[in-house]
Amino acid sequence: MEKKKMEKFHLYNGDFNDEVWFAQKYNINYSMLKKRLSRGWSIERALSEPIQERRTNRK
Repeated sequence: MEKKKMEKFHLYNGDFNDEVWFAQKYNINYSMLKKRLSRGWSIERALSEPIQERRTNRK
């Protein structure tokens, strides 16, 4: 029996769609969106907060 992936749907700015669609529409990496949502962020915050660049300690 195949495992089916259950997509989660959200309502944001009048759009009701799945997380993949929101990631594409708002130009955010899907993995980043999933990570933010799994940390308890609201869909509004996850899509609107800018992505911070990682700091590296290069010499």
